[in-house]
Amino acid sequence: MPGTLRSQWLQELKTLFLPKSIDIFQYDCPKSGNPGFWDPTGPFHSSKHQLQNRIILVTHSSLQNDFSRVYQSSRGASSWTKKPSELPQRTRELKETLYHQEYLTVSLDEAHEMRNLGPKYYSALTALKQGRIKLALTATPLLTSPKHGSSSRNTSFSFR
Repeated sequence: MPGTLRSQWLQELKTLFLPKSIDIFQYDCPKSGNPGFWDPTGPFHSSKHQLQNRIILVTHSSLQNDFSRVYQSSRGASSWTKKPSELPQRTRELKETLYHQEYLTVSLDEAHEMRNLGPKYYSALTALKQGRIKLALTATPLLTSPKHGSSSRNTSFSFR
C-alpha cells in the first residue's frame, strides 16, 4: 500500500477484528533493511498469536527496499528480466526479509502502481508469490489504447 494509506488500513483492520484477536505489525524497511523485525526476539516472533492471526502492513517503498536488498542488479535497470512472470536472479539470501516468509494471504493495494516492469513490479510479483491467496486491489481503472500495448502484457500474473 502507499504510505499515505497505511494509517487508514490500520484503522479499518482494528474496526474489523475483535481487540487482542490479532497482531497488526507495521513493517518499515529502509534501504539498509529491517533484520530486527525478524529476529527471534523481534516483534514478529514475539507474538503470542498463531501465524494466521498476524497481519503485516507494508508500504510499497518498504516492499521495494526489501526486494532491492535481495535482487539488486549491479548492472542497473537494463538487466532486469524482460519476461513479466520471471524473477531476476537473487544476489543475497532472503533471510530477514519479507520474502523469506510464506503467507496465507497477500493483498496488494493500489496494484495499478506496479504495472510497469522494473523493481516495483517485481517486488509486488515476488510478494504475491509468497501467499497462498493473492489479492491485487485497485480502484483505478486501467485505461488502454493500442499505443499502450505493454500494459496488457503486465496485467496478468503467472504463479507456480
